[in-house]
This record gives sequence, C-alpha cells and structure tokens, in this order.
Amino acid sequence: KRGIVALFGSGKSRKDAGASELVLAYLEEAQRVRHPLFLQDSRKVDLPATVQGVDENAGTATLQLSGPFTADKGAKITLTLLAESTRITGQGRLLENRAGTLVMELPTTLDLAERRKHPRARLNAKEGATLTALTGLFEGIGITGILENVSESGARVRVEKAMNIKGEK
Repeated sequence: KRGIVALFGSGKSRKDAGASELVLAYLEEAQRVRHPLFLQDSRKVDLPATVQGVDENAGTATLQLSGPFTADKGAKITLTLLAESTRITGQGRLLENRAGTLVMELPTTLDLAERRKHPRARLNAKEGATLTALTGLFEGIGITGILENVSESGARVRVEKAMNIKGEK
C-alpha cells in the first residue's frame, strides 16, 4: 500500500527522518528487486552498489559496495538508481564506511537525472511513418521523408524529397 500511495505523491512526509514516502518506496523497491545503484565518490567515480537495508526510523540506508569507496564521514554522497529505464538521483550524507558496506542518511528528495524530462518517442522504421512539411502554403520549400523520432521540441526526418513549392503543381 505504501508504494502505491508514495508513487502518486499523496503520502505524508516523514519530517523526523527527513525522507519522503517516495524515497522510501524507491529504495525499498530497489532492495527487493535488486535494481542497479551507483554511488559517486569524492573523485566523481561511479561505484556499483546494492541496497542491503532501509531503516525508516533511523533515516538511514545500508548499501553493499562492490569496491573501495573514498569519502570522509559526513561528506555528501550522490546515489543514482536505475529503475525501469530511468536514472533517479538523490543526495545524502555518509554516516559510516566499513569494508564492503556503507551507511548513509536517506535522501530527502529524488530527482530525475535524464537529460530530457520526457522521453523521446521511438519509431519503428518498418512501420513507415512519413512526414510532409511545408514552409508556406503557396511558396517555400516542401519536404517528404521517413520520420525517425519525435521529441517535445521537434522531430528528426530522413529527407527523401525536397522541392520548391512555388513552381510545382
């Protein structure tokens, strides 16, 4: 129930631990499903890790590391979670760094780390999606071609034919 409530943002935030229900839901899901997780150390090197445990009352997450992690106690750590083909990031402070395990405070928020906030629409070339564009109704240039992808700011077209509209019928 908590995961569903948290995903839609109607859950209450935990003010004492500083982490929202959304953060707890994502980290508990990452622990259960074993989503890939990366920690960024002081040298800005990504280190693979897995969520070993989440303590909601203490406001901490225990992570199992796959190599040595170089950061001082109290330093900010950036964690990147790869869930359902999206990169989600959050920041927390390092509380404990033992051999192979790391304890950090839970991030207060999670952010989408993708370059674009909305994914591109991928089109299958076999579907034959084409585009015809005109710069003006009775004059200008017209193009026809295969539509390769569509994003929120435009489209990519492989032009097959371009012509000057003014002299054509």
